[in-house]
Amino acid sequence: MLMPGIYLAIASEKSVCWKSLRSYRKALSLDPQHLGAHEYLGELYLMMNKPEKAKKQLKKLRRYCGDCEQAEELSEAIEKYVG
Repeated sequence: MLMPGIYLAIASEKSVCWKSLRSYRKALSLDPQHLGAHEYLGELYLMMNKPEKAKKQLKKLRRYCGDCEQAEELSEAIEKYVG
């Protein structure tokens, strides 16, 4: 049986994820080519167990900057996630 504190921790983590998601989406609405926002959004999608969405962010990064640092870091994170 899970302790009540565990439920709070899980709920808190989900809340942070959704707040981050909104923030990255807002940043991209202001600057659709913001490299850092695409990288972090992709990493967030991995945390949320949505690797296909992370791959879409990597595809956008590759289109905007080729093999830049942000694209390479997200690519490595995806590789680690996929195994």
